[in-house]
Amino acid sequence: MVTFLTSIRHPHNSNNFAKVESLFEMSLRSVCSQTDPNFRVVVVANDIPRINFTDSRVSYHIVDFPCPDPQRSSAVSMNALARDKGTKLLAGMLTARESKPDYFAIFDADDLVSRRIAQYCNTHTSEAGWYIDSGYVVNSRLWTTQRKSGLFRYCGSTLVPNASQLLRLANIDDSVSTVISQDQIIRLASPRFVDHVIGNHKYMIGYFASHGLRMRPLPFRAACWMLETGENYSLGLGVTHGLPINEDFCREFGISAAPTNRHASIAERVRENLGAAVSTVGALRERLMGGFPLPPGD
Repeated sequence: MVTFLTSIRHPHNSNNFAKVESLFEMSLRSVCSQTDPNFRVVVVANDIPRINFTDSRVSYHIVDFPCPDPQRSSAVSMNALARDKGTKLLAGMLTARESKPDYFAIFDADDLVSRRIAQYCNTHTSEAGWYIDSGYVVNSRLWTTQRKSGLFRYCGSTLVPNASQLLRLANIDDSVSTVISQDQIIRLASPRFVDHVIGNHKYMIGYFASHGLRMRPLPFRAACWMLETGENYSLGLGVTHGLPINEDFCREFGISAAPTNRHASIAERVRENLGAAVSTVGALRERLMGGFPLPPGD
């Protein structure tokens, strides 16, 4: 079984927390649209978000972790962000282990995921984990999509590690309580593991590999990196030339309805194809030159 896992930022570190909640609802609906009903969702937050969606498979784990930046602003350093995200996700894993999942499917609370993830992972349960290499970048302002390769380097919704292997690497066994402070999590798993393996998605694959655990790519475009939402920490990449989102895309990623019925023009298709080709070549070049990066200190 797969347990989808996400964390929600502290309300004080947001431009508009109502918008954060709205984006999370869209993301949660996407996760819960899985074709295989055998999954769970654990959401870690400082308070239960106010949304208009419920599902019996979704549970909330509320923590009292401090605001990562005392300034009431979304301008949070990447180090503080990684610490908040990493400790929240590990706290969620402590709760999620009770249902004995095969995998943790980590997703950011403003992204979309394919409805086929649970079905595929539930029929391939003996791997060290999966990662999403191929997916999409979505411009939330223009509501257009661009195919993207090497997505795991940019998007936090691209990792599906083996649950028992990850908990082992985090020094978490059955004796560790689900009621645990942020400082205790950091001491248990180590600051480096919290910040760079869990809190920063681009290092997990390399870290697993350094311990003899080979994560494999999912064989389909399985995630959408949502940008220009007004609440992103990341800058937009490769989203200026895309195709209008259609009904097939909405069905795959659990969006209730396409915002437009406009068909892509020939020029849009040419630009999108060119962008996808450039992304594929760039991802291949990065793989050949650097492989999977290791956390700082390795």
